[in-house]
Amino acid sequence: MGPLLSGEVMPFEAPFAQVTAMGFSLYFPFPYRSHCLITLDSITSTDPFSGRPVEKLYYQVGYRQYAAGARPRVRPYSPDELARAAPAMARVAAALRADAPLARPGTETVVPLAPATLRPGQDAVTRVAAPPGGGAISLLRFSTRQRDPARLRGTLLTIAFDGVETVRAPLVDFFGTGPGLNPTASLPFTVAADGTLLCRFVMPFATSAAVTVARQPGADDVPLELSGAVTVAPRPFAGDGRAVFHARFREPQALATRPLADWHVATLLGRGRQVGTVLDVDNPPGVAWWGEGDEKITVDGAPFPDLFGTGTEDYFGFAWSATTTFDHPYHALTLAPRPGSGFSGAFSMNRFLISDPVPFRHSLRFDLELWHWSDTTVRMAAMLYWYATPGSGDDFPR
Repeated sequence: MGPLLSGEVMPFEAPFAQVTAMGFSLYFPFPYRSHCLITLDSITSTDPFSGRPVEKLYYQVGYRQYAAGARPRVRPYSPDELARAAPAMARVAAALRADAPLARPGTETVVPLAPATLRPGQDAVTRVAAPPGGGAISLLRFSTRQRDPARLRGTLLTIAFDGVETVRAPLVDFFGTGPGLNPTASLPFTVAADGTLLCRFVMPFATSAAVTVARQPGADDVPLELSGAVTVAPRPFAGDGRAVFHARFREPQALATRPLADWHVATLLGRGRQVGTVLDVDNPPGVAWWGEGDEKITVDGAPFPDLFGTGTEDYFGFAWSATTTFDHPYHALTLAPRPGSGFSGAFSMNRFLISDPVPFRHSLRFDLELWHWSDTTVRMAAMLYWYATPGSGDDFPR
């Protein structure tokens, strides 16, 4: 199991399978028509701190069931199917490692962002029109020389599609990390050390989109310079293609760790699918590990969560209280305390549900257990990303 989940068994090479900060992950679809049986001959593993064998194994298996009508179209996993797919798998693995936007020469239009030197209270708006029949933002790019975390978090990005605002978040936090500019690369986002910020989530719209960047009032008077561009591609805005991109930020909150309780991140309403999560944690000095809480994601008002995890660190793809930052196309630990500082300080992590989005017909509720080893107070903030049909809602503050 170790070699399989670490990318040593071909063709499940990295980044299909990869070890990230002592977490072993395999992202690969194994199709089946009626059932899938997973067995393990031992739960003995090695404690990374003591080196001793322990009878402990923490695991998550994600699966999706389709309507009965899909069954005839499913080719179940087999050695022959795996050999048939091997060339495509090699191409996909190389593309995931490349960290480069996918361009369609001749079909996309690049609209420069309104160059801005923003002081507190000022904003800059870039408006783009859809091609006939509909369009989509296929690449959103910013560039800034600003590095101060407070100034970056005090700069707000909003995007409205067809006159309805569905994206509202601090500028850098929108790109999957915070506070501050922490270089990282994933399939949907890149935060580069030179201040380049890229978003590759496709954002469909019918007629128009407006991208606004605003400095919050009350900050210092140091100007913040921004440049960039919006790339727009033709995309029919009809039928299932009418799903609109959403991204919202849950502001930092001071949360007591006792009594043990769940932190409500958000409720999403309407029909859609959740495609990403970012979590920021500020852990006080001198306290123990904070990341034992399970994610609880409840779809369409089910009596019990549809996704119920084994710990916050496991949900974001690392394990064993690790503080080593890492990148993966689908998840990352982008910020952690420096070595030797224990667990005190700022953490930022993300998980993008690209191969495993969570669909919902009416609602999705995201709660996170605040399970901490110490009786203390932590500060937590979060981002959620999702697609939903027009007219959908959420309980983020307006």
